[in-house]
Amino acid sequence: MTWLDEKGCGKCDSCGMDMDMAPFCVNEKVLSQSAQNGRSAPFGLSINAARLICTGDLFTPRAEVLP
Repeated sequence: MTWLDEKGCGKCDSCGMDMDMAPFCVNEKVLSQSAQNGRSAPFGLSINAARLICTGDLFTPRAEVLP
């Protein structure tokens, strides 16, 4: 799974970008599993760490915004 795949992180509703344009994940299941592993991520988890937890199984399509 890459960033630009049809079900890639960039098209998931749980994906956000910080001010430095670094992607992060806010999916509750990803964050709760991260916390169980000793990683606290109250504002989101780095996309690289989140991918290892999600593996694409928690993908939620981003809703299209109409003009």
